[in-house]
Amino acid sequence: APDLPEDLYHLIKKAVAVRKHLERNRKDKDAKFRLIL
Repeated sequence: APDLPEDLYHLIKKAVAVRKHLERNRKDKDAKFRLIL
């Protein structure tokens, strides 16, 4: 497989980390959204 450009690789890594973080904290996020709305 060809090597990914450095910026694209970091972008994908960041996206995966954010997704994991959101899944881990979904209940907390829902509570915050309810407070805002």
